[in-house]
Amino acid sequence: MCSCVKSDKRKTVYQEQVGDTPFDIKLDNPDFKFCDSTNVYHSRAKITYKKGNKDLEKDIKNNYVYQTSFEDVSGYFFVRLAINCEGKAGRFRVQFVDNEFKESSAPEKLKKQIISILRKLKGWKPVQSKGQLYDGYTFIVVKIANGKIISQ
Repeated sequence: MCSCVKSDKRKTVYQEQVGDTPFDIKLDNPDFKFCDSTNVYHSRAKITYKKGNKDLEKDIKNNYVYQTSFEDVSGYFFVRLAINCEGKAGRFRVQFVDNEFKESSAPEKLKKQIISILRKLKGWKPVQSKGQLYDGYTFIVVKIANGKIISQ
């Protein structure tokens, strides 16, 4: 025998995908826009910078200004950002962890400098699939040892 229970079938509508970074007026440039906010890739492997990670590392290091007040800082900045289909960056979010990957804090001035450097970088290549360019998210890890950016 079977139970004939009517189910209330309601269509659930999700405004955003899991992992989307919502606009924050305190952090984000209002001029940054997704080309199609309904179709944003969440695969970091599909977004590149110029000729690759070596170019990205070089450009970050070349723009970094070491300050002696940073010399006690060691750990990792994990920066999540969006790259739109035009190769423009926005929606930066940052977290700092120590060398044991425990959440920690870094001087606000250092955090702001890292974000400022990343905001200024030109040369992002957006997600490309089947001849189309798409918006996407990516992560960048910046390793700091004694206040200096080092290779990973």
